Amino acid sequence: MGAPLRNGGLLFTDDNGNPNRMIESLAAVSVATSMYGRIAWDATAGTWWLWATTHWAPAKPGAIEKLIADAVHIGTEPIGFRPAYLSGLTQIIQRRGLLPRPAPAVGVIPFRNGLLDLRTMALRPARPNDATEWVLPHDYDPDADCPSIKAWLLDAVDGDTESVDLLRAWLAALVRGIPLQHFLLLLGRGGSGKGTFQRLASALIGDENKAISSLRALEGNRFEVARLYGKRLVMINEAGQHGGALDMLKAITGGDYLPMERKHVQQNGSFVFDGLVLMASNEDLHSTDSTSGLERRRLTVQFDRGVSAQERATWAAKGGEDQVLHAEIPGVINWIMALTSTEIRARFDRYPARVEADNLRALMAGNSVADWMVESCVFEPTASAQVGSKCEIRNGAEVAFENAQSRLYPSYLTHHRASGRTRPVSLPKFTSTVLDIGRKLGHPVDNIRHPSTRASTLLGLRLARDGERPTHLPDLGGFPEGSRNVNSLIRNELTDDSKINRASADNTEIF
Repeated sequence: MGAPLRNGGLLFTDDNGNPNRMIESLAAVSVATSMYGRIAWDATAGTWWLWATTHWAPAKPGAIEKLIADAVHIGTEPIGFRPAYLSGLTQIIQRRGLLPRPAPAVGVIPFRNGLLDLRTMALRPARPNDATEWVLPHDYDPDADCPSIKAWLLDAVDGDTESVDLLRAWLAALVRGIPLQHFLLLLGRGGSGKGTFQRLASALIGDENKAISSLRALEGNRFEVARLYGKRLVMINEAGQHGGALDMLKAITGGDYLPMERKHVQQNGSFVFDGLVLMASNEDLHSTDSTSGLERRRLTVQFDRGVSAQERATWAAKGGEDQVLHAEIPGVINWIMALTSTEIRARFDRYPARVEADNLRALMAGNSVADWMVESCVFEPTASAQVGSKCEIRNGAEVAFENAQSRLYPSYLTHHRASGRTRPVSLPKFTSTVLDIGRKLGHPVDNIRHPSTRASTLLGLRLARDGERPTHLPDLGGFPEGSRNVNSLIRNELTDDSKINRASADNTEIF
């Protein structure tokens, strides 16, 4: 690590014995040498980083500029410097890459008391050239356990051990920094447990490593996404109230480069968010996006177990979340670190039946075409049906659509109108959406021209006949003996009004 500049460190004496400042290119090298291991410049994102004793952290606006200005002030005493000198010197440091951000340590988990090597399970000190870009706000305790958290989590997901395994793997990916290209959506009424899981994840990762936002801000405010830079977790509350486009959410979870736009700062950088997204809502996620791109990234977990007043009182008497759950976070870390990277990824290759059911129900709630396909269509490889067009039949205030019993688009419009939704999918977009959703449901559909009429026809599905049971669900298979299959899960969700969470947000929920 370089030594601090001493008085006159950026000066030289001319032939007449007068002190002069070094030219900026030489002064930049001297300042960078003195600052090595203390600050670093990320050229891709256009941001400064600061060594924070245990890790590298994104610097707050103005902090690095002051450090450099103080160094130049010391180095140019007693003659001083002009702002242009400081600006030029700083730009040279950046453009020449004199203070590059060190590559983060790999194969480790950063704790307050050191870096835990996942291969040897030994701690070693964090140093500027051997550190990470974040730190867990906890000490490593190899003997810690979390029996209360395990019991609470199993109870919160209605005893579904596969859902517990998925949530455990998600927490493990959060701590290990494994990009999943999924967002976790917790659904449930106030007091159902989703808030408890949010706060558990927040306490696990720490306030410095998370950002709290909303879909409205991420999609509508171009400066909002920059707040995710350097974070491990972004938490989005009441996501179901957005209802608009979700292009930025797909970019965040898809590993795309994001613009590093900040107010009053020249924009010249970008970054990839490599953390995880956690959403919570009382209602399903609604969007104007009718493709399955969003659905490929969704992990829906229902927290639908109500908590009695007696259970709340018992919980409070034990000290609540802080004393019962958060005190066991070192044990949670041991629990999730017991999973290997391969085991973590395997949990997301095949979702639990309960999650598949919740994903499909959420897809139907947010996508009118998917809802119609699930409720009204039968998938058969050799079946076909004409797409049709929109032709209204009016009888006073009543509106019907011609050929709704035999053609797909009029049937969809009828279903859409009956469900009380707004803004149906247009005819040009309808076909591509059906093809996309069909693939998502595991039933590929093709768009062909009828050999005789040349009408646009979809091959692989048809409308269900009166009294016919639609065969719309994917074949998940492999359920343990005695478990509910996904068909029954879906039908229970769709017919049990208590599972459709329309309650108002409860920001003070305990469970």
